[in-house]
Amino acid sequence: GHASAHSKGLYRVHQFSKLEMFVICEPEQSERMHEELLEIETSLLNELGFHFRVLDMPASDLGAPAYRKFDIEAWMPHLKGYGEVTSASNCTDFQSRRLNIRYSTGFKQPNLFVHTLNAT
Repeated sequence: GHASAHSKGLYRVHQFSKLEMFVICEPEQSERMHEELLEIETSLLNELGFHFRVLDMPASDLGAPAYRKFDIEAWMPHLKGYGEVTSASNCTDFQSRRLNIRYSTGFKQPNLFVHTLNAT
């Protein structure tokens, strides 16, 4: 059967297409890369003329991989409220430890885990 049009943060649509941005970087770059992903998302929404807000999600709302996450909610007149349209997460080294993705810091130096980030 059909549930409501809005159920647990998901919107029922006939087709869903999205763009995924993914970053692999050195640990000291991850905060800046997270800001850059957020800047890309807000720039796109501004260019489209959307009314939106950025939420810096509390730790209690983060999944296991995410160290920090920004959600962007756009105003949706048919819902008479805001709904999530994008998300940007900094997973630090959570995913790289599981996948054993490292980078070299120099000759005879230990290889370090990269940081991974993603945004939709």
